[in-house]
Amino acid sequence: MPSERRQFTRIPMGATVGFQELTFSGVPNPSQSVFKDVSGGGLLLSSAREYPLGTLLKLEVKIPGWGKHQNTFGPPLDKETRPLVAVGQVVRVEQIDPSGFELGIKFLNVYPDDWSALLKFIEAATPRMRTSSNHSKETPLKILIVDDSSTMRRIIINTLSRIGYADVIEAEHGKAGLEKLGQGGVEMIITDWNMPEMDGLEFVTIVRGSNPNIPILMVTTNAAKEDIVAALQAGVNNYVVKPFTPDTLKEKIESLLG
Repeated sequence: MPSERRQFTRIPMGATVGFQELTFSGVPNPSQSVFKDVSGGGLLLSSAREYPLGTLLKLEVKIPGWGKHQNTFGPPLDKETRPLVAVGQVVRVEQIDPSGFELGIKFLNVYPDDWSALLKFIEAATPRMRTSSNHSKETPLKILIVDDSSTMRRIIINTLSRIGYADVIEAEHGKAGLEKLGQGGVEMIITDWNMPEMDGLEFVTIVRGSNPNIPILMVTTNAAKEDIVAALQAGVNNYVVKPFTPDTLKEKIESLLG
């Protein structure tokens, strides 16, 4: 089976998906990943292992914000926490670095009400993305992204590109981020918190010693109140908690830039 690309409207994401191969023999080997974007036809996700084309996967996709489009009979809370469950097929495999692969997954079987809710969610998100992208397509802003996950950096880069910010440089940890910053021209920083070599908190503290005015947005899984207070005290201007939607990232950036 050749590798294929589906022609669907896609929206970038930075959310999670649980998946495991559907097999009639052997022990199930469940995995969890970040998926990069989603459409009515399928999604792109990162995987530590390679899957042959045609492999069937059971998917549990967590899509922030899709709950209000569901027609479930359960409590309202269930709409926000329940994942989209589907059977998908691997239709594209690409090695993106020595330790991981990007998988293109085509939906084969989705509960009709869930699929309808997904399409409504995408339809509602797409006009906003097109408007923002067209409006700020040539925004001259150089952004430094500091994150030890190459997958998360790609997600942020793709999201920034779609909302009009294309001048982006990358660093895999705080020390590398300081080197990039020292080369000049950076006008905004988006940094992770938990990284090797130098974490985001130490990185921000050092940056603030010589760059008191540069806008800094922290992208983190640390949502506890004390963590947020620590980040703000270190000099972060704002933060966004993973997983996030493109609209959320856009709003946070615009709030920093005024």
